[in-house]
Amino acid sequence: IVTYSRAQFYTLEVRNSDGTRISDNWINSESMAGIGLINSSINCSGNNITLWASGPSSWGIGNAGNSSEIKNNIIQAPYSEAGIITAFSGDNRIENNTITTNGFGIACLGVVNDFLAQNIVDASSGIHVGASPDGIYECNVVTASNTGIDIWENSQGQQILANSLAGMKDLDVKSVLGPQEYHGNEFIGGSPSTTLTGSNLDLSIFLVNGNY
Repeated sequence: IVTYSRAQFYTLEVRNSDGTRISDNWINSESMAGIGLINSSINCSGNNITLWASGPSSWGIGNAGNSSEIKNNIIQAPYSEAGIITAFSGDNRIENNTITTNGFGIACLGVVNDFLAQNIVDASSGIHVGASPDGIYECNVVTASNTGIDIWENSQGQQILANSLAGMKDLDVKSVLGPQEYHGNEFIGGSPSTTLTGSNLDLSIFLVNGNY
Protein backbone atom coordinates (compact mmCIF):
# COMPACT_ATOMS: atom_id res chain seq x y z
CA ILE A 1 0.00 0.00 0.00
CA VAL A 2 1.25 3.45 -0.89
CA THR A 3 -0.50 6.05 1.24
CA TYR A 4 -0.35 9.83 1.33
CA SER A 5 -2.41 11.05 4.23
CA ARG A 6 -3.56 14.21 5.93
CA ALA A 7 -5.73 12.36 8.44
CA GLN A 8 -5.97 14.16 11.76
CA PHE A 9 -4.13 11.55 13.81
CA TYR A 10 -3.05 8.07 12.66
CA THR A 11 -2.59 7.29 9.01
CA LEU A 12 -3.19 3.61 9.82
CA GLU A 13 -4.72 2.55 13.15
CA VAL A 14 -5.46 -0.93 14.54
CA ARG A 15 -7.43 -1.47 17.78
CA ASN A 16 -8.33 -4.60 19.72
CA SER A 17 -7.04 -6.92 17.02
CA ASP A 18 -4.54 -9.45 18.33
CA GLY A 19 -2.65 -11.34 15.66
CA THR A 20 -2.95 -8.66 12.98
CA ARG A 21 -0.01 -8.17 10.64
CA ILE A 22 0.86 -4.73 9.24
CA SER A 23 3.62 -5.12 6.69
CA ASP A 24 5.21 -3.69 3.56
CA ASN A 25 3.28 -0.43 3.52
CA TRP A 26 4.74 2.76 2.08
CA ILE A 27 3.39 5.73 4.04
CA ASN A 28 4.07 9.40 3.31
CA SER A 29 2.01 11.33 5.83
CA GLU A 30 1.18 14.73 7.24
CA SER A 31 -0.92 13.09 9.97
CA MET A 32 0.24 13.35 13.57
CA ALA A 33 1.33 9.70 13.54
CA GLY A 34 2.01 7.01 10.98
CA ILE A 35 0.86 3.68 12.45
CA GLY A 36 -1.01 3.21 15.73
CA LEU A 37 -1.21 -0.15 17.52
CA ILE A 38 -3.82 0.10 20.31
CA ASN A 39 -4.73 -2.71 22.72
CA SER A 40 -3.44 -5.25 20.25
CA SER A 41 -0.62 -7.75 19.90
CA ILE A 42 0.57 -7.03 16.36
CA ASN A 43 3.38 -7.81 13.94
CA CYS A 44 4.36 -4.49 12.36
CA SER A 45 7.20 -5.10 9.91
CA GLY A 46 8.77 -3.94 6.68
CA ASN A 47 6.97 -0.60 6.52
CA ASN A 48 8.54 2.54 5.07
CA ILE A 49 7.20 5.63 6.84
CA THR A 50 7.91 9.29 6.16
CA LEU A 51 6.15 11.56 8.64
CA TRP A 52 6.10 15.34 8.36
CA ALA A 53 4.20 16.18 11.56
CA SER A 54 5.84 18.07 14.43
CA GLY A 55 5.30 18.57 18.14
CA PRO A 56 4.01 16.37 20.99
CA SER A 57 2.19 13.13 20.11
CA SER A 58 3.78 12.93 16.68
CA TRP A 59 5.56 9.66 15.93
CA GLY A 60 6.15 7.17 13.18
CA ILE A 61 4.83 4.11 15.03
CA GLY A 62 2.93 4.28 18.32
CA ASN A 63 2.37 1.07 20.28
CA ALA A 64 0.11 0.59 23.31
CA GLY A 65 -0.33 -3.19 23.04
CA ASN A 66 1.40 -6.09 24.75
CA SER A 67 3.75 -8.51 22.98
CA SER A 68 3.88 -6.58 19.72
CA GLU A 69 6.72 -7.08 17.26
CA ILE A 70 7.97 -3.94 15.51
CA LYS A 71 10.69 -5.03 13.10
CA ASN A 72 12.50 -4.04 9.92
CA ASN A 73 10.75 -0.69 9.50
CA ILE A 74 12.32 2.42 7.99
CA ILE A 75 11.10 5.62 9.65
CA GLN A 76 11.99 9.16 8.66
CA ALA A 77 10.31 11.67 10.96
CA PRO A 78 12.47 14.80 10.89
CA TYR A 79 10.20 17.03 13.01
CA SER A 80 8.41 14.48 15.19
CA GLU A 81 8.53 13.73 18.90
CA ALA A 82 9.69 10.14 18.28
CA GLY A 83 10.33 7.59 15.58
CA ILE A 84 8.79 4.75 17.65
CA ILE A 85 6.99 5.11 20.97
CA THR A 86 5.78 2.20 23.08
CA ALA A 87 3.69 3.03 26.14
CA PHE A 88 1.71 1.39 28.95
CA SER A 89 2.40 -2.14 27.75
CA GLY A 90 5.01 -4.87 27.98
CA ASP A 91 6.94 -7.72 26.38
CA ASN A 92 7.34 -5.92 23.06
CA ARG A 93 10.18 -6.62 20.62
CA ILE A 94 11.56 -3.67 18.65
CA GLU A 95 14.25 -4.90 16.28
CA ASN A 96 16.15 -3.99 13.13
CA ASN A 97 14.44 -0.66 12.57
CA THR A 98 16.18 2.29 10.91
CA ILE A 99 15.06 5.62 12.37
CA THR A 100 15.96 9.21 11.55
CA THR A 101 14.39 12.02 13.60
CA ASN A 102 15.21 15.18 15.52
CA GLY A 103 13.22 13.86 18.50
CA PHE A 104 13.55 10.56 20.36
CA GLY A 105 14.54 7.64 18.18
CA ILE A 106 12.70 5.13 20.37
CA ALA A 107 10.79 6.09 23.52
CA CYS A 108 9.69 3.48 26.10
CA LEU A 109 7.23 4.98 28.58
CA GLY A 110 5.49 2.94 31.26
CA VAL A 111 6.43 -0.44 29.78
CA VAL A 112 7.91 -3.65 31.25
CA ASN A 113 10.24 -6.22 29.69
CA ASP A 114 10.62 -4.56 26.30
CA PHE A 115 13.45 -5.85 24.09
CA LEU A 116 15.23 -3.43 21.73
CA ALA A 117 17.90 -4.89 19.46
CA GLN A 118 19.86 -4.03 16.32
CA ASN A 119 18.09 -0.77 15.67
CA ILE A 120 19.97 1.96 13.80
CA VAL A 121 19.02 5.34 15.21
CA ASP A 122 20.03 8.87 14.23
CA ALA A 123 18.18 11.26 16.55
CA SER A 124 18.40 14.02 19.12
CA SER A 125 18.05 11.40 21.87
CA GLY A 126 18.50 7.84 20.66
CA ILE A 127 16.65 5.63 23.16
CA HIS A 128 14.61 7.25 25.95
CA VAL A 129 13.35 5.09 28.83
CA GLY A 130 10.98 6.35 31.54
CA ALA A 131 9.11 4.36 34.22
CA SER A 132 9.97 1.19 32.30
CA PRO A 133 11.80 -1.52 34.30
CA ASP A 134 13.49 -4.73 33.17
CA GLY A 135 14.28 -3.82 29.58
CA ILE A 136 17.01 -5.23 27.36
CA TYR A 137 18.86 -2.92 24.94
CA GLU A 138 21.19 -4.95 22.76
CA CYS A 139 23.38 -4.23 19.71
CA ASN A 140 21.72 -0.92 18.86
CA VAL A 141 23.74 1.63 16.89
CA VAL A 142 22.88 5.14 18.04
CA THR A 143 24.10 8.51 16.82
CA ALA A 144 22.59 11.33 18.86
CA SER A 145 23.10 15.07 19.05
CA ASN A 146 22.07 14.86 22.72
CA THR A 147 21.98 11.47 24.54
CA GLY A 148 22.55 7.97 23.20
CA ILE A 149 20.55 6.04 25.83
CA ASP A 150 18.65 8.03 28.45
CA ILE A 151 17.24 6.03 31.40
CA TRP A 152 15.02 8.06 33.70
CA GLU A 153 13.53 7.34 37.10
CA ASN A 154 11.58 4.17 37.99
CA SER A 155 13.36 2.14 35.31
CA GLN A 156 15.28 -0.40 37.37
CA GLY A 157 16.88 -3.65 36.27
CA GLN A 158 18.02 -2.85 32.73
CA GLN A 159 20.48 -4.82 30.61
CA ILE A 160 22.55 -2.65 28.29
CA LEU A 161 24.47 -4.98 25.99
CA ALA A 162 26.90 -4.40 23.11
CA ASN A 163 25.47 -1.09 21.93
CA SER A 164 27.44 1.44 19.91
CA LEU A 165 26.65 4.91 21.29
CA ALA A 166 27.81 8.27 19.96
CA GLY A 167 26.17 11.26 21.63
CA MET A 168 26.97 14.43 23.52
CA LYS A 169 26.28 12.05 26.42
CA ASP A 170 26.47 8.40 25.43
CA LEU A 171 24.52 7.19 28.48
CA ASP A 172 22.52 9.14 31.07
CA VAL A 173 21.27 7.11 34.04
CA LYS A 174 18.76 8.17 36.69
CA SER A 175 17.65 4.67 37.85
CA VAL A 176 19.44 1.74 39.46
CA LEU A 177 20.34 -0.50 36.53
CA GLY A 178 21.81 -3.51 38.31
CA PRO A 179 25.39 -4.68 37.63
CA GLN A 180 26.44 -4.56 33.97
CA GLU A 181 29.18 -7.20 33.76
CA TYR A 182 31.28 -7.48 30.57
CA HIS A 183 28.47 -6.14 28.42
CA GLY A 184 30.66 -4.91 25.58
CA ASN A 185 29.18 -1.48 24.90
CA GLU A 186 31.11 0.97 22.76
CA PHE A 187 31.03 4.53 24.07
CA ILE A 188 32.16 6.76 21.21
CA GLY A 189 30.85 10.22 22.07
CA GLY A 190 30.71 12.15 25.33
CA SER A 191 31.07 10.83 28.87
CA PRO A 192 28.35 8.81 30.59
CA SER A 193 26.35 10.76 33.16
CA THR A 194 24.39 9.81 36.26
CA THR A 195 22.49 11.40 39.12
CA LEU A 196 22.92 8.25 41.25
CA THR A 197 25.12 8.40 44.34
CA GLY A 198 26.43 6.03 47.00
CA SER A 199 25.13 2.46 47.08
CA ASN A 200 22.75 3.07 44.15
CA LEU A 201 25.70 4.01 41.98
CA ASP A 202 27.54 0.85 43.10
CA LEU A 203 24.54 -1.19 41.91
CA SER A 204 24.82 0.25 38.40
CA ILE A 205 28.54 -0.12 37.66
CA PHE A 206 29.70 -1.24 34.22
CA LEU A 207 32.43 -3.85 34.73
CA VAL A 208 35.13 -4.24 32.09
CA ASN A 209 36.98 -7.42 31.21
CA GLY A 210 40.66 -6.45 31.26
CA ASN A 211 41.58 -9.32 28.91
CA TYR A 212 40.09 -7.44 25.92
